[in-house]
Amino acid sequence: MKSISSTAKLVTVVAAASLLVAGLAGCGSGSTKPNAATRTLTDLVSTTAPATKDVSAVTWNLPYEPASLDPIKTQVFADAPVTSNVCESLFRVGSDLDISPNLATSYKQVDPLTWTYQLRSDVTFWDGSPMTSADVVASLERNIDPNSGSYWGLEFENVSSITAAGPNAFTIHLTKPDALVNQVLATSAGAISEASFLAKAGASYGSAKTGLMCTGPFRFDSWTAGSDIVISRNDGYWDKSLKAKVGKITFRFVSDPSTTSSGLISEEIDGMYQVPGAAIPALRKSSSGTLYLGPSTASLDLIPTERSGPLQNPKVREALFIALDRSAVAKNVYNDAATPAVSFINPGVGYGKSVFAGYLKSRPAPTVDQAKAKTLVKQAELADSTIKLATSPDPSLETVANAIAAAGNQIGLKITVVTLTAAENDQLYFDQKLRDQYDGFLNVQWTLTTDPLEELEFITKGAFTNYGLYYNTKFQQAFYSALGVTDPKERAVAAVKAVTIADHDLPWVPIVNLPVATYVSNKLTGFPTSWAFLYGGWARSLGGK
Repeated sequence: MKSISSTAKLVTVVAAASLLVAGLAGCGSGSTKPNAATRTLTDLVSTTAPATKDVSAVTWNLPYEPASLDPIKTQVFADAPVTSNVCESLFRVGSDLDISPNLATSYKQVDPLTWTYQLRSDVTFWDGSPMTSADVVASLERNIDPNSGSYWGLEFENVSSITAAGPNAFTIHLTKPDALVNQVLATSAGAISEASFLAKAGASYGSAKTGLMCTGPFRFDSWTAGSDIVISRNDGYWDKSLKAKVGKITFRFVSDPSTTSSGLISEEIDGMYQVPGAAIPALRKSSSGTLYLGPSTASLDLIPTERSGPLQNPKVREALFIALDRSAVAKNVYNDAATPAVSFINPGVGYGKSVFAGYLKSRPAPTVDQAKAKTLVKQAELADSTIKLATSPDPSLETVANAIAAAGNQIGLKITVVTLTAAENDQLYFDQKLRDQYDGFLNVQWTLTTDPLEELEFITKGAFTNYGLYYNTKFQQAFYSALGVTDPKERAVAAVKAVTIADHDLPWVPIVNLPVATYVSNKLTGFPTSWAFLYGGWARSLGGK
């Protein structure tokens, strides 16, 4: 059941995409790291050494002030890293991006359209009330309520109903097979709030005034608009083995790169995920903290629009893919802090890792082949037309767009680049009339889960992200077949069949994969440095060395 228009979700994604680009451009990996052309996922750091000491207080920075901490309205870098520490999900994302039990201890597929889940019986909310299936149903149903404003409606579009099955069990009923639903339950969409508190709070749930009522290792204390959010250790946390070592965390909202840099170096701020790119040079020289690059699900792609033109021709897209020096982009634009993309999917996956790694290894190396690219352009038999690319005013994306134009012009294409204003670039995602003025645009995309099927869903028929109107019957069949496979390894094998078709057709032109950039004081350790920072409750393991 689709419970929300795509617009609300896109607003947050567009804002976060620009931050992700800014956070990595200018970020270097250091002389001890392999260069971008040879770096693999295993060269990135997923976590830090376990903490051994308690810490009374930590100050953490967010890229901007959240609009809400309501789990159904948190997805990006300024809100999810806070919410995930106070409102736990049914499943847990580990630093290695694997999914494991949390509030839910197990799940079972009764038939292709029915999943049952068992809950822990020893979990309490901060006010001491026990968590039951009634709380779970009330929390999850908000994602299929068209009036809730949930950003997760698209992820729940195949869910018809959610029902309790006793005090410590519940059932999810689907309209069509969808293995992704269990992956989504490890995100903020699967975070559980107290039903009675939700009913009383209404639309103000998660606001600065009303706050939250959840089960996490930290509890919400205060939110001073324009200043900070404070959370403190939940001493009654059910998982004694993961009792937080930090007594209090104060989240600040410093967006200026210079102020962020000085705050981190002076240790007025102890740490930050997705540090701004402009702050990187100074942070790399600092002796007070460490810059980490970790696995993520993010990448930069060239996306065709609906406009009829050269980019609708798969031969032209392939020509650009092999004419652009993706290794040079990773090295020069992102200062060796990105990896050249070889596939539509990103290497940051949470299951079937050997299957996906084997497939990615089998892909052609990211080498330039101008001769083949020129042949493809000739075979495309283009009329005397110009490819018009749109880009945001972000300097790194402008540089990449111009590199694409230069590569295209060298193989017989005519490409011009138009730099939009920030507002125009944001509007590009919503306004087809605006997109119709261009043949393609650059986009930083990432997945909310660690399942590559979510990436593939972006290009399925009818998906709001399928801007180029890509359609291949064999791809559609392969994708939906994989979506119905529940065994992780078998699903990975099935997903690769769909990926293989997408990589042949290149509905999007992959450019580089983008890691998580984290800077933290050398006094602290125990935190993940991977994409798990979004939904994995990263602060529960944070502590002193």
